[in-house]
Amino acid sequence: IAELPKPKKSKINLKNSIEKVVKIFETEFKRNHISLEFSSHDYFVEADETMIERVLVNLLTNAQLALHKTENKHINIQLVETNHRILISIEDNGQGIDPQIENKIFLPFFTTRQNGSGIGLTLSKSIMEAHNGYLVYRKLEQGSAFEMWFV
Repeated sequence: IAELPKPKKSKINLKNSIEKVVKIFETEFKRNHISLEFSSHDYFVEADETMIERVLVNLLTNAQLALHKTENKHINIQLVETNHRILISIEDNGQGIDPQIENKIFLPFFTTRQNGSGIGLTLSKSIMEAHNGYLVYRKLEQGSAFEMWFV
């Protein structure tokens, strides 16, 4: 994977960034009967807004695809502050990730999708690390959560 450009950081409102990205998916979510839950206060961080929005697009794309075979499709986005860190959590109630491949999902070019490139999660993880944060996967009882941590 090519070297990531250095983030051009400025003070951004994460709530506004999330709302902007969610707007991109609005039509697609309606067409696929996906309900979305998101409400939050304003949280500001020093970050490259374009890069953070790229991560959000990747994670929402994956969440949407994970809901393909689910009846009551739901995505929940949380933006909270915890222990002096800011967390964006994107949860879906889809099929979840097979435990046998959990340790491979952040590897470059690893994909389970027919037309996937396998760079979305790798790139997203690199972007978060370039912002001195991290991206983690958390298995849910029903579905998956990807957490973007800003430290």
